Parts: sequence; C-alpha cells; structure tokens
Amino acid sequence: MLEWRCDPDSGYDDPRLSRDLGRRIVLVCDEGYQSSLAAATLQDLGFAHATDLVGGFQAWAAAGLPILREGAQTGHGGVGRATPAIG
Repeated sequence: MLEWRCDPDSGYDDPRLSRDLGRRIVLVCDEGYQSSLAAATLQDLGFAHATDLVGGFQAWAAAGLPILREGAQTGHGGVGRATPAIG
C-alpha cells in the first residue's frame, strides 16, 4: 500500500504524498521496526528525507515526551488510542 500511494509511477499514488520527493517524512510505529522498513522503502522510491522515530512510540513514551490520548477528555471509557504530540 505504501508504495502505491507514494510512488508517482504506480498509477494509484496520492499526489499529496508523491509530488514532493524532497519533503521530510517521519514515520512512527509502536516499536520502530515497521517504520524503519517503511522509511527505507520511501528512500528507495526517492524520498531522500524519509526517516523514522527510533524506538517508535514506545521510546517516545518512555522518554516522557508529550502524548495525546484520544477520548481522554470525551468520557468514551476504555483505553482509546495514544499518539506522540508532535507540534
């Protein structure tokens, strides 16, 4: 899926992603493994500034960096989702 959406030659690309190979793209997954592979794939497609968050979300959270928790203030109950709070 990543290759289809980011490769301008795929025929299924998303121009918001594929038209600027010079843009900085930072990928995040839970522990950093999948995002590292995805960043390497994007680099192979020509995105010179594609990278990932080393250690993923778990490392971000362990470092005490800000986290946004979906549903935390809405009273939905349950755990909800959490994402790094990147400004």
